[in-house]
Amino acid sequence: MALVRLDRSPLLRLLILALAATAVFVIVSQGGHKGEPVAGFLVRGLFGLLVFGVAAFHMFLGHRESVWGSNRRVFVVFFFVLAQLLLVRSAVVIADESIDRIALFVPLGLAPMGLCVLLGQRLGIFATIYGAFLSVLMLDAASGAMFMVLALACGGVAIASTLRVRRRSQLIQAGLYVGVTHLALVWALGISRPDPSMFQWSELAQIDWMGLMRQSVTVFGVELAAAIVISGLLPVLEWMGDVTTDISWIELSDLNHPLLKRMTMEAPGTYHHSLVVSTLAEAAAEAVGANDTMVRVCSYFHDIGKLDDPVFFIENQGGGVNPHDALTPQMSALKIIAHVKNGVALARARKLNRRIISAIREHHGDSRVEFFYRRAVDLRQAHLDEVARGLRAEEDVIKVDEEDFRYPGPRPATRECAIISLADAVESASRTLSNPSLEEIRALIDRLIDQRLRDGQLAEAPLTMRDLSRIRESFANTIKNVLHGRVPYPAERVEFDGSPPGSATAEAAGSAKPSGAGKKVGKSAGPDSGRGGELTELTDKKEDGAAEKEAGEQPVGEKVAKE
Repeated sequence: MALVRLDRSPLLRLLILALAATAVFVIVSQGGHKGEPVAGFLVRGLFGLLVFGVAAFHMFLGHRESVWGSNRRVFVVFFFVLAQLLLVRSAVVIADESIDRIALFVPLGLAPMGLCVLLGQRLGIFATIYGAFLSVLMLDAASGAMFMVLALACGGVAIASTLRVRRRSQLIQAGLYVGVTHLALVWALGISRPDPSMFQWSELAQIDWMGLMRQSVTVFGVELAAAIVISGLLPVLEWMGDVTTDISWIELSDLNHPLLKRMTMEAPGTYHHSLVVSTLAEAAAEAVGANDTMVRVCSYFHDIGKLDDPVFFIENQGGGVNPHDALTPQMSALKIIAHVKNGVALARARKLNRRIISAIREHHGDSRVEFFYRRAVDLRQAHLDEVARGLRAEEDVIKVDEEDFRYPGPRPATRECAIISLADAVESASRTLSNPSLEEIRALIDRLIDQRLRDGQLAEAPLTMRDLSRIRESFANTIKNVLHGRVPYPAERVEFDGSPPGSATAEAAGSAKPSGAGKKVGKSAGPDSGRGGELTELTDKKEDGAAEKEAGEQPVGEKVAKE
């Protein structure tokens, strides 16, 4: 809790902004030319503070929910911007203010790539624009204009190539794309060439191929190095910014996790339920633009609390004895509700991601355990009827407090947790359907979602009515696919004196006189039967001659067709 308070502290946020502003002033003011008067350095520094102020105000207005409310994320954003500035400043010092060397040695994809992977596309654009404006303050007018074009173009490519990074190899690919753009623009703008005096495309023999090679290796090297650094430091950067990237979510989705392996052995019904919930929730999250990878992983773990007492949940009973039959409705509800608290404790013990813990805690909200609440109400009514008939004392009537049948909450506070909550309810209810139509499925989903809305379970989740409409449609399509029907395979119905179909006795029986007590049997063959699905019928005849005449004059296939 102390860490959460620090993360939300306005005073700490002001301190971070003050330190970042001081760093911007120092870096930018020191970027002037040698011999420039002190006033020039101060003017550059003040312009840098102005740009920084605009950037901070932009963050406050445009990223209030996603970034501004978290000191750790504010720190990460300005950490990347300042890292980009320091690299530009270092290149200015090393290259002795030569724009061609500065443009070659600065990894322009570092800040856009890192922030796009960690915090999303909008923060990548934020870093690209303000990083470019602050960088050009350290260069002269001509060099600054070319550097601005270069920085914006490379930043745009970095953002476009890291929109949905799900594997670390995609970061390396993004570094290569930025390197190609970087090198092409350096040559196209005439910022740097191997040897300008000899660089004639019409004379290939005069091209400085070694110079081309050195420039290519330099540019690709710095951009690839930036991608590799981001990939290697990703766990640290995630901890710094209190975020979890898709790369980490995919690593967490491994079904060989010890808790999931344990669930397959101790609570197989719950494991299957969790897989179906993940399928429902992932498709719905994708439909509304939520984090579908996070939803899938959280769905895997949302019911791990059932591992403490799996037999108390119907999906794990397998048609055996139901332990709730020996319990009062209040005790049964207590057992059911406890799986949330047990799941949170188990997740913390295993050090699972805090968003998984939030999904475990919120997936039932403070909803009511309806089945046992209704059972308690019915039992109380039965007791009251007995009191009216004089069969029970009034003090023996059970008391029903609705709060005893409600989960502790809190209600779902994010779109992802709300989707998991709805998917959990829909999956459980859909088990009662047998070969339903799409209309029946939609009616069930509408009833469940409307019930959650009336109970206020979605009041704190940022879902719009359009989102709910898309979620309903996604659930309906997924449930229909999960509960799809199959073509029934007809059972074996042909018996020839106990001989299996295809045996010599069965084949001979078709031409032999039937014996026995006039039994009507037949075979309905499946698609892999050699008899083509024909239904044959053998009936004892009292007159053998008539039977032989019929068999000789009418083929079996024609007889079947007529019947």
